[in-house]
Amino acid sequence: MWIAFLILLLIAAACVFYLYKVLRRSLRAFSVSTDKMWIRVMLWAAAGLMGLCLLDLSSIAFMLVAHFMAFSALAQLIAWTVKKLTSDRLFTVRRVLHCGVLPLLAAVGVVVYGYFNMYRVVCTDYTLKTHKAIPQEGYRVALIADVHYGVTLDEGELLQVCQRVSGEKPDVVILCGDIVDNETTEKGLQTVFSALGSIESTYGVYYVYGNHDRPMSAVKSPFTEEQLVRAIEDAGITVLQDKALCLEETLYLAGRDDPGFGGRGERLTAQQLLAGIPENAYCIVANHQPADYAATGKAGADLILSGHTHGGQIWPANLVDRLFRFNDANYGLVSVEKDSKAIVTSGLAGWGFPIKTSAPSEYVMIQILPESD
Repeated sequence: MWIAFLILLLIAAACVFYLYKVLRRSLRAFSVSTDKMWIRVMLWAAAGLMGLCLLDLSSIAFMLVAHFMAFSALAQLIAWTVKKLTSDRLFTVRRVLHCGVLPLLAAVGVVVYGYFNMYRVVCTDYTLKTHKAIPQEGYRVALIADVHYGVTLDEGELLQVCQRVSGEKPDVVILCGDIVDNETTEKGLQTVFSALGSIESTYGVYYVYGNHDRPMSAVKSPFTEEQLVRAIEDAGITVLQDKALCLEETLYLAGRDDPGFGGRGERLTAQQLLAGIPENAYCIVANHQPADYAATGKAGADLILSGHTHGGQIWPANLVDRLFRFNDANYGLVSVEKDSKAIVTSGLAGWGFPIKTSAPSEYVMIQILPESD
């Protein structure tokens, strides 16, 4: 614990020192002398205040300062490159880069965009074809995940989204985890599942656990797991915890349990979960975390639905995820096996802070149609 605290203290000190250097360089770019003691004291005080903003990871101030630091570093890199390539011929350009105005404007622009992008919920449509003998009109599937109720949408805004989903006339609604988290109040628990349970569909609303939904032992939650289950069931929502259901002869739906943060014992393998599902039926598998895709596809899943990643939420986290393959997929439609597809939604909201820059806030509508002869 003390080692972790020391590391955090060193990081905080490094950030304050870096901010001091950036602020001092900015004044010099405006030809303001920083030799006087009172000016240096003010710069250290300003850097310290900005550093305090970094302590609250869930705040907009944190995002603003963090982006300002990142854009300042980028501006310095560009200025250094310009100096190396052009000597003193582009001194004015380097001066503009050093003044800090561009990094500040860029940081404000990104945070403002991310804030409105988080709150603006869009509908993302996909159309899939299958060789299986499903009805000619096909199936319409609504996918909702990662509401993290309490971070952004309030009750009225959530009900508006639910009404929009109902208007899409889905055959089935799938809630793919992280509907609530440790920031959701007991009242919010009732509110969010009551709203989602009100969505009109042919076969009903189905839910799989995410890694945030169930209370974690390390963090005190406003609700118990029993209250969570009761709220889901009272809303008329069916929980699919390592369970498969036949919605009709040509359509099956299965939900995988989520191991959570620390793991919750052995969950069924994809092969075990899908055993007994007819090969000629279209099989949808809901799995909150986009993992174990290859095995799920080989077990017979035609479509795998996930959330969890938030599409990266903050750019360039999405690029890092794709580069290092922390998940089998980060966002969108991907091919798993020859006849299997997967869709990862960026979620209705996000986690931690009300900023989203790498993907939209969305619910997903999937039209599944038979291949025409």
